[in-house]
Amino acid sequence: MKHVYARIVCLFLIVTSLVGQDAFAEGSKELFSTATGQRTVLLSNKGSLGLADFGIPEWVRNYGTHYAFAIQNEIIAVASSAMSNTAIGSIIITSPSGVVTTITTNSNGGTIANRTAEFAGPRTTGATADGSKYRPYDYTAGETGIFKIEFKAQGSGTATRSPQTTVLGNESVSGEWTQVNGTNNTGIWAWDVSVRSGTTWKPGRVYAKVLNMGLPFGTTSAHGYHGTMYAFTKDGYAYQVGANGQIGGYFTFFVNNRGFTSQANGAGVPEYKSVNQTTNVNVWSPLNGDDGLNVTHKMFYNKPSPDLTATANIYKDDADAGTVVGNTGTTWLKNAPVVPEVTNPQFVGVEELGSSVSNKGAIVKFNSSLAGTYKILIPVAGGHDRVLIGPSVVGQNSVPWDGKQGTASDPTIAGAKVPQGTILNTVKVQLFGAEVHFPFLDVEQNPRGMVIHQTDASFNALSLTTSPDADVVYWDDTDITPVTAGKTPPSPVKAALGLTVQHSNGTTPGAHKWGTYGGTQTADWGNERALDTYTFIPGEEKSVTVNVTIREAELKVTSLTKSAGPATVTSGDTFTFTTQIANDGEDNTTGTKAASFWFYVPKGVVINPNSVTFVGAGSAALNVSSPATFDANTGIYKVKVDLPKNGSGTFTIPATVGYLSASTINAYATIMRPQDITDPNATNETTVSPLDPWEEATGTAYTPIEGNNFTPTSVQLAKIGNGTGGTTNNIKALNLPYFFTICVGSNSPLPLAQSGVGNTTWVSSSSSIASINSPTADGIIPTLIGVAPGNITITRTKGTSIVFSIKVVEGVTTPVVGLITQPTDAVPTGSVAFSGLPSTGTWTLTSSKGATKTGTGTTTTFTGLAQGTHTFTVTNSGGCVSTATTPGTVLNSSPVAVADVNSTNEDVTLTVGDGLAGDILLNDTDADGNNTISVSKYTIAGIGTDQLINSVVTLPNGAGTINIQANGSYVYIPGLNFNGAVPVITYTITDPTGLTASSTLTLTVNPINDAPVANPDVNSTNKNVTLTVADGAAGDVLLNDTDVDAATTLVVTKFTVPGLGSDQLLNSTITIPGGSGTINMQANGSYVFTPAVEFFGAVPVITYFISDGNGGTASSTLTITVNQTNVAPVPVANTNTMLEDGIAISVAAVTTGATGGLLANDTDANGDVLTITGFTVNGVAGPQAVGGTGYAITGVGTIVVNANGSYTFMPLANY
Repeated sequence: MKHVYARIVCLFLIVTSLVGQDAFAEGSKELFSTATGQRTVLLSNKGSLGLADFGIPEWVRNYGTHYAFAIQNEIIAVASSAMSNTAIGSIIITSPSGVVTTITTNSNGGTIANRTAEFAGPRTTGATADGSKYRPYDYTAGETGIFKIEFKAQGSGTATRSPQTTVLGNESVSGEWTQVNGTNNTGIWAWDVSVRSGTTWKPGRVYAKVLNMGLPFGTTSAHGYHGTMYAFTKDGYAYQVGANGQIGGYFTFFVNNRGFTSQANGAGVPEYKSVNQTTNVNVWSPLNGDDGLNVTHKMFYNKPSPDLTATANIYKDDADAGTVVGNTGTTWLKNAPVVPEVTNPQFVGVEELGSSVSNKGAIVKFNSSLAGTYKILIPVAGGHDRVLIGPSVVGQNSVPWDGKQGTASDPTIAGAKVPQGTILNTVKVQLFGAEVHFPFLDVEQNPRGMVIHQTDASFNALSLTTSPDADVVYWDDTDITPVTAGKTPPSPVKAALGLTVQHSNGTTPGAHKWGTYGGTQTADWGNERALDTYTFIPGEEKSVTVNVTIREAELKVTSLTKSAGPATVTSGDTFTFTTQIANDGEDNTTGTKAASFWFYVPKGVVINPNSVTFVGAGSAALNVSSPATFDANTGIYKVKVDLPKNGSGTFTIPATVGYLSASTINAYATIMRPQDITDPNATNETTVSPLDPWEEATGTAYTPIEGNNFTPTSVQLAKIGNGTGGTTNNIKALNLPYFFTICVGSNSPLPLAQSGVGNTTWVSSSSSIASINSPTADGIIPTLIGVAPGNITITRTKGTSIVFSIKVVEGVTTPVVGLITQPTDAVPTGSVAFSGLPSTGTWTLTSSKGATKTGTGTTTTFTGLAQGTHTFTVTNSGGCVSTATTPGTVLNSSPVAVADVNSTNEDVTLTVGDGLAGDILLNDTDADGNNTISVSKYTIAGIGTDQLINSVVTLPNGAGTINIQANGSYVYIPGLNFNGAVPVITYTITDPTGLTASSTLTLTVNPINDAPVANPDVNSTNKNVTLTVADGAAGDVLLNDTDVDAATTLVVTKFTVPGLGSDQLLNSTITIPGGSGTINMQANGSYVFTPAVEFFGAVPVITYFISDGNGGTASSTLTITVNQTNVAPVPVANTNTMLEDGIAISVAAVTTGATGGLLANDTDANGDVLTITGFTVNGVAGPQAVGGTGYAITGVGTIVVNANGSYTFMPLANY
C-alpha cells in the first residue's frame, strides 16, 4: 500500500469563478475562493527526482506551467509566492518564437507575500503602491501569440521527496498561508499570470494544460478540495466543474478528449472504463502538443476572453503536430462550436448487400460533423436491445454490428446471436461531441462526486429546465476490485452511455461518488486505481428505417455423377456431369441474393457455358442478370441460381478433355450462400463477403494446382463456430480415371505444362513403347516419342510423385495426292484421288473447306468438292492425325457482287474514292482470295445500252450525271434542284479469268429546301378610293413570288412600315405614318389599303416577308401610289379703276388683290397652274384670243388679256 496520495483528474470542464473582477488575477486566487475545504499547493518539478515519494507520474511533471495569449506590446504580469530577493524561486517566460526570459529575483516585482495580497490582486502602478495589491513583474510582449510561463520553487529540479509530511499544513482556503522554501520543497502556495493592455486587464487570456497539486493529509469532509476552473474544448464547447470535496494527497488534473485508451501513449481507441491499476496506464500525456487524434483541452481560471483568436503562434515544444516551421508552431484557442450532427444514416449487412442481414451482423453507416462519440441503438423485437458505442471521425463512419443482441442487464454487452427470422425495423444513431474525460489516479475518496455542467456561448451554466442533459456524466467501474474489500463503490457501478443517465448538479450535487469520509484513506475504493469520469454534448438522435430480416438458407449439393461419356477419358473426349442442388432453409436465395453455383475441373478440361443446362423445381431457375462464365485458367464454371426455400434443380454439364495434370480427373460441385444470408454448413466468421465456397467452409481458398489441392473426399467444416460442424454439404467431389494418348512416331508434350523443373525426374515404365525427352532447363515441357502401340505409365517426381497413364496408338503418314479433276460448267464440283491412307481401321479425310469423308483401305477419291483451294488431313481410328497437310487445287470460283446503296443531298456532288466507303467493289468478294476484281461495265434504267467506264453519262429524268471507274470509285452530280430516286444502275464485275457477277447501285438524292424568291410589287389607287386586293387576284403580293420546291405553299409571315419600329401583325389594320392611310395585310398575300381623306401621292414603301413553311424565307417591297382626281378651277371676279384720259392700265400676272392679275384670286383644288385660254366682253363677243393686239371695245377702249392673267386696258379719249 502506498503512503502518498495521488490523484489525476482529466478535466473536460469549465467552472465559474466565485470572485469578482474588481480584484483581478488569474491563478491561485480563483481556485481558493470557496468557503470550504483545504488549500492545495502548486507542485513544480520535472524528471525522475523524488518520483517514488511524490506520487506524481513523471509523464505529467512540469514547472507549474501556464500559458498566456497576448497581443504585441501588451503586458503579461507574473508573480508567485516563491519569488524573493535571494533567488529562491524563479519565473521563466518563453515567447512564441523561442526567446527565453528568466526572472530570478523580485527586484522588479513578482512576489505574492500573503493571502491578503493574493486576493487583492496585481497592481498596474509598477513600484508605486496600490493598497494591498502586490507588484507583479511586468513583461512586455514583443510579438503576438501564446507565451509559456513556468513557476519554479527552491526545490524545483533538486527535491528528492514530497513536502507533504514536512511542510504542508492543514491550511483552509480561508486561512492565511505561509510559503515554505528549501531544497526539498517544490511547492508554490500562490501564483498569478494576468494580461493587460495599458491599465485594462484582459481576463480569460490565461490557461493551463496540466496542474500538479499537493493536498494536506486528512480524511474528513473539511479536508476536501473544492477548486473550480473553466475548461475549453477544441470543438468550441465549455463546461463548468466543481471538485466538490474529493481527497487525494498528491494529484494531477488535466483535460483530454479520450481518457484511457486501448494502447500506450493515447493510441488505439478510448476504453470508456476505469482501470484496475495505476501503473502503465494508457493515456496521452498533456505535456505533448495535440497530434490530431489526441487533444488536451485548455483549462482557464476565468471565462475565456472574447478576443481569443481561433489559433495562435506558440513555441515549437508546445505546438500541435504538423504546424511547426522553424522555432514556431501553432495551437488552437477558440473555435466555433461544431454541432454534433448525424447525416445519411444507413444499415446494411456486414457484407454490405443491404436488403438482408445474416446473423454475422451488419454495418451501420453515417456521416459525422465532428470527431466525437456515437451511440447506436438496435432494437431487437422479442429479445434484448443492443447499444454500440465508439469514436466517430469527421465524414463517413462505418460501425460493424456482430449480429448479437444485448444482455438483460446491459445493452452495451454482447449477448446471444439474434435468431433467424427476427425482423429489424428501426436503428437509431446519435452523435456526441465535446467529449471530456477526467481519470482519477489513486484518488482514494470522492464521497460527494463531481459537479459538471455544460455552459452556453457566454460561459454561463445552461438551464437544466431547457437543457436537462447539461449536467449528465458517465462512468464504468465494473473492472475495479478494491485493494481492501468492503469499501464503498459508486452507485451504480456502471453508468455508461446507453444506460440510465446520471445527473451531477441535481438536488444533491455530485456524481460518480466513491469512498467514505473519515475512513482509512489508503484503503478506500480508489486506492491505487485509475477511475474515469466523462461526458459529452449530445446531438439529435436520427432514426433509419431498415425493414430487414435475419436470413438463413440451408444450401447443399445433393449429388454429383458422370452421366455420359466413356468409362475412361482421354484427350479430346467429351463426357457429361450431372449434379443436383437444393435449398432446405427458411429463406430464399433469389434475385440480388441469388446463390452461387461453382463447378471445378482441372486445368485442361473445358466447359462451354452455352452447353450447360439447368432444370429447376420449386421455382428454381438460373439468375438471368448473371450470365454463366468459365475460366480456363482456374477451371471454374460459375453461375448464379435463384434458389427459393424448398427449391432444387439439376445441372447437366458437358466437358471436353484437353491436357490434364494427373491420371484422374477430380471434379467438384459447390453451392455458396449470397451476401448477408447465413448458411449453417458454410459461413466464414470474417466480415468479408463470400469469396470462395472452400473459404466459406474451410477458411482456405481453392487454388488450381496440379492434381487439384483437395482429394475427392468429403470436405470438413473448419469454421464450426458459424455452422453445424462436421462435413459440409455445400461441396461434392467426383473422381474419373484418365488416359493420355500419343501416336507412334509423334513427339507429344506431356499433359502437365509446368515451368520450373528443378529437381524433377521423369520415369517411363517401358521405353520400348515410348521414350521420354526430359527437360534440361526451366520452362521446357517434357515430351514423349511413340515407338510402338501399347499402354505405359510416366511418373513425375518433384517432392511428391504424380503418375500419368499413357496410351500409344498407331501413327498416320501423309497420304499421296493423285488425279485432280477440275470442275466444269456442266459439273460445278471437282474431285481429288488419294493413296497411302491407313491400312487398318477407319480413317477420316477432312478438307479445309469443311467437307469430310470416312472410309477404309489405302486409296480413295474425294468427290463433290466445291470451287476453291483445299488442304486435307487424315485421322486414323486411334485419333492420330497426319503430320502434314495435303494440298489439292480445284477450279477458280466466280466473284460475288453485293448490292450498294448510297445517297447525297440535293445539289451536292457525291464523290466516292477508291477503297473508301461507298466504293461499289468494297463489299464484293472473290472466294479465291488472290484475284483482283474490277468493274467492267454498267447500265442505267431507262437507257438500253451499256455505258462506258470512265465516261460522264447523263441520267434520265434530269437526275444528273455519273462517272464510274473500273476500281469501283465514282462521281455523281445531281441535276439542279433534283431530288428523289436516281434511276437504278446495274454494274458488272469481272475477275482476271473472266468470271463475272452483277449487282446494283441505288442512289437517292435527299431533298433540301430552297429558299423562295420574293419580287417587288407596285400598285396604285385614286384619292379617297380604297385599294382592295383579293387572294390570287392581280396585285396579290405572292402572285409574282416563286419557289422552286413546287410542293410548297408560300405565305406572308410579317411586314414592316417605315417609321414603325417593330414587325407588324398580319390581319390587323395598321396606320401608316405621314397621314397616308391604313393597310391590313393577310398571310395569303391579299391586302386592303385605305388612303387618308384627300391624301394623294407616294405611300411609304412596305417591306413584307414570306416563308415556304420549311425554313426558307425571303422579303421584298410593296409600293403604293395614290393618284389625284382633277377639279375645275374657281374664277373670281376682278375690278379695277383709272382716271379719265389717264395713262393705260397695265397689270402684271403676279399682282394680287383687287387690282391684281386676273388669276391672282382664282383657285384650283388640285393645285394645278391656271392659264387664261380666252375671254368675252359683256358676254357677246368671243371668246376672244389671249395676247396679241387685244380687243377693241366699241366706245370704250382696247384691252389685251394674256394667258398668265396679266392685262392692259387703254380707254378712249374722254371716256
